[in-house]
Amino acid sequence: MHDLAALADRLAGKGWVVTDLHSAWGTFGSWGLEVEWGETADHYRQALLNHPWKAQPVPQFTTPGPAVFRFTWDGRDSILSVSSCVTPAFGSGPKHWHVDAEERLTDRDAAPMRFVEDWLASRGAS
Repeated sequence: MHDLAALADRLAGKGWVVTDLHSAWGTFGSWGLEVEWGETADHYRQALLNHPWKAQPVPQFTTPGPAVFRFTWDGRDSILSVSSCVTPAFGSGPKHWHVDAEERLTDRDAAPMRFVEDWLASRGAS
């Protein structure tokens, strides 16, 4: 659990916002993590706050939300899945997930977390 919390701290230090973090250590140490790029999330939040919601008629809100990346570690089968979704403009959150990768990792301890950091770094926003 400490390693997972440390991963979330490292990602936050690189500009990522951790929006969901959960673990199920009773099921072979499985865990899940969702992140989005902080600058994009802040821009979307500001657009929501500054939109003229009380105007008549209310102008359409068209600012797209941030891309969200979901990492799921299946501790039983040693598989790390990566999915992504773009938050729709004024949506309730990500809805249509796309599977980007599934990797079987032999080092069950450090490899999944290292993969997450490397994968996000390869996205150029860290």
